[in-house]
Amino acid sequence: MIQREFTPKEKVLLVVLAVLILGLLYYLGAYRINKEGLEARNQRIANLQEEIKVESIKASRMKAMEKSLKLIESGEMSKTAQIPDFDNTQPLVRSLNNIAAASAKYNMTFGEVVSEDGLVRRPVNMAFEVNSYDTAVSVIRALANCEYRSLIKNLDISGKDKSLRQGPLMLRLEVVFFEFDKRPPAEGAGAAS
Repeated sequence: MIQREFTPKEKVLLVVLAVLILGLLYYLGAYRINKEGLEARNQRIANLQEEIKVESIKASRMKAMEKSLKLIESGEMSKTAQIPDFDNTQPLVRSLNNIAAASAKYNMTFGEVVSEDGLVRRPVNMAFEVNSYDTAVSVIRALANCEYRSLIKNLDISGKDKSLRQGPLMLRLEVVFFEFDKRPPAEGAGAAS
C-alpha cells in the first residue's frame, strides 16, 4: 500500500464529503423523525381539540335538555297528566304512535308490568330515529306532556356527527307509565300483564 499525503484540494473535498454525510445522517436520523413526530403530535392535538369542542357542544345541549326536563318535572312546562285505570295499553299505544309520527323510524318495547300497592308501572323502552336535534327535543317534550302520567329515564341522544348538529340522530329512552290497579288484591298482586 502506497502512502501519500492528500493535497489541499483533496482534503477540502474529504471535509465537504464528511460534512455532507453528517448532514445526511442528521437529516435521516434526527430532523425527519422529529418532523414526522411533530406532525403526528399536531394531528393528535387537532383531533383532541375537535373532540373537546364536540363534547362541549354535546354537554351544553345536554344541560339545555336537563333544564327543559327540570321545567317539565316542575310542572312549568306540562299540563297535569292523568293516571288511568289498569290496562290502558291501547290508548297508550295510540298516544305513543301519535308522538312517534315526528320521527323517521321508531321502535317501542313494552317491559314487564309491575303492580305494587295499587299502582302499576308500565315501562316502555323507545328508540327513535329523528332528522334533527330539534325533532328529538320535540319528541321528548311530547312524551313529557303526554296525557298519561309518566317518568322519563335513561335518555340518550347520539348521531354520526358527535356534535348532534346533523341528522340522523338516535334518541333512546325509557318511559315508565303509571296506572291505578283497582283489581282485587289476589288478581292484582305481583307482576301484571
